[in-house]
Amino acid sequence: MSKYWCDWLTGREKVVNTIESVNEAEQSLAELKADCLLASKFLGSAFWGLNLMLLRHKGAQAVKDLQVIEFQDHQADHFIDGMTKLGIIWDPPAVAAAKYHYFSNILGGLDVEYIEETPKKVWLRYHGPSGMGLGMIPGGAFRRYLGGSWHRLDGKFMGVPNLGWVATKALMDGDPYDEGYFIEYDHEVDFNEPLKVEFVDSTPEFDASKAPQLDPAVWTEERRLKVLRSYSRSYLFSAFRALTKLVGEVTASWLLEETMRRIAVQYTRELRREMGLENAGLALVKDFTLGLLRACGQELSVLEDSENAFSIRVSPIREFKAVSSDRVHASLFAFYATAVRVLDGHTSVSRVPDEGESTAVWNFKDEGKWTW
Repeated sequence: MSKYWCDWLTGREKVVNTIESVNEAEQSLAELKADCLLASKFLGSAFWGLNLMLLRHKGAQAVKDLQVIEFQDHQADHFIDGMTKLGIIWDPPAVAAAKYHYFSNILGGLDVEYIEETPKKVWLRYHGPSGMGLGMIPGGAFRRYLGGSWHRLDGKFMGVPNLGWVATKALMDGDPYDEGYFIEYDHEVDFNEPLKVEFVDSTPEFDASKAPQLDPAVWTEERRLKVLRSYSRSYLFSAFRALTKLVGEVTASWLLEETMRRIAVQYTRELRREMGLENAGLALVKDFTLGLLRACGQELSVLEDSENAFSIRVSPIREFKAVSSDRVHASLFAFYATAVRVLDGHTSVSRVPDEGESTAVWNFKDEGKWTW
């Protein structure tokens, strides 16, 4: 552990947000689990969809550039604080860095393997998500974003100049997983050099019984579920923030809107089944909309509720509240506008932003006829 890093941690002001909504506090664990898994699936689909939409309209290089910006920002925002919360700051550098990525990604719902060959050499493997979307991401993107941030620069952020990362396999190149290892050299690393890549045929076997474990007394199931949801929200916001840096807010908002429309077409029926909704018409639209918004932790209030219409005031996804542009919030609404068309062709929906606020009023009405 470097003195620089310890001094940085000691002097850093830590602000921990402990405020949870009343709804979350009153939820049973089973309800919370269902909500968080639903939110993670929805938001995770939006995250990957945004990458694919950028690929469709701007090409492979734009996706690679986006991932570099996104992970640089995410590392700056979360890395050191995350290591503190995980209680791993006093571990050997290679172990600490590997544990951070292992724990944080497991909490985020990913399938990761940790193999500690020695205290100075620790392997990580990331298994891919299901679905065909991964096949659309350009080869080398994994190495591109790690070459610009995250693993390769962990030693720099930790104040450990001899900590390096070596990439060995990549899903996007047809390997069975993304893989690499942290290594503590006996010399300093030049963090400005390109990512080091080593092609290997055989690597150590994962043994789950030897993998590190989170303290269950600290990381309760309730806390882990809430982290899973926050992780998904954070990654979608990080991707959009990086996208605005890359292409500007207008284009980024348009790409986000197109993404939300596409995932509504693809996932609305699946989400409905997972929510167990068997009703129809306006009642189905209402239960689906309120259920998904609440699952994502969004604040809302019902303003009007009658037999043939209802209105709600909605706050945006928590991480997007700081965004002042209503264009961005309208882009997120595009999912629900399209989902209504998927669920019931007799229901109309409109959105009216509150002047000077990030909230908006959503109006739903049974028109009594086919509207599309």
